[in-house]
Amino acid sequence: MSASHDTVRAVSWEEDCLQLLDQRDLPASENRLRFYDAAEVAKAIRDMVVRGAPAIGITAAYAVVLAARQAYARAGEDWRREIEADMRALAASRPTAVNLFWALSRMRACFTSLQGGDPTAALLAEGPTPVRSPSICSVPPLRLMPLKLSPCCISKTPPVLTVTAPPP
Repeated sequence: MSASHDTVRAVSWEEDCLQLLDQRDLPASENRLRFYDAAEVAKAIRDMVVRGAPAIGITAAYAVVLAARQAYARAGEDWRREIEADMRALAASRPTAVNLFWALSRMRACFTSLQGGDPTAALLAEGPTPVRSPSICSVPPLRLMPLKLSPCCISKTPPVLTVTAPPP
């Protein structure tokens, strides 16, 4: 496998938005879509813009960051109540996606434990290390640096997202 095997990223966080590689267009073209709110991301998941269990989970987690940021801007300290509609929309976007629900659950646990203030930075920092589970494919949802998906091979070991620092 060449050193350039992971240069195409299906999911990334750039500055203030989520970027998804529109996988419906592959391999004919490489188009990136930018998302600023969770409702748009839920539609993208439903419309198969993003595919594959790890990528769907990561996408859902970033959508929670977008939802929390908007909920905080609208409702201040009452943002946790405000985010619930987006959480339901994300859950409904792909009802059978195990990683999507795993990510939503992990992000909910994170934001439930947060103290006052803007939750964006804390939610972006969630999930810095890979998690292995014998029962499901578990992946860390977020990292403040770009994400690189490891190749998934058929094996008894569940595929895991590899989080690495970008080259210097």
